[in-house]
Amino acid sequence: MNYRTTLDFIKKKKHTLTRDWLDEALRYIKRGKPQPPRSKMYGEIMGAIKNSDVCIFDVTVKAMSVGQQIMYALNNKKPTLVVTCVLASDSAEDQFIAGSKSEFLTLKDYKTEEQLKNILEKFLQKNSHPPKSRLSLYLEKTLYDVLTDLSKKYKKTKSETLEILIAKKQERLNARKK
Repeated sequence: MNYRTTLDFIKKKKHTLTRDWLDEALRYIKRGKPQPPRSKMYGEIMGAIKNSDVCIFDVTVKAMSVGQQIMYALNNKKPTLVVTCVLASDSAEDQFIAGSKSEFLTLKDYKTEEQLKNILEKFLQKNSHPPKSRLSLYLEKTLYDVLTDLSKKYKKTKSETLEILIAKKQERLNARKK
């Protein structure tokens, strides 16, 4: 019930899933075929986490692989929501992952579907950003070196540095218009 509630809520709010393992598992069952071993799913799961903007995990039912996925998300600086239904499990604050001091980790408990939806809404509002577009860019060596130096100064990737520079330029342009 809870996974389906989360899944339906995310889809209803027009967010994109990088991986929907439940529907995938149901397709295998309908075809009467066994699911691939979890070891075969590893790359797909980690790729989905890497390609996501945020990660949401329900740890009501404990699984070591979920703990590994949570740590992978946090190590990749993904805003990560870990929820648990306290009617069936320990509080999220009592889970092993609660020992993490990651700024990207949010722990929440729920008892009802409505509480879960409210938690999801707040988390997604706080952590959702406008979609990004990919840009391939060729620069002269001197400009590339400047970008590299600025990236080191800001302690950001080159893409993030370009975003910062463009945003600053946009702010100056907007200030002139006023």
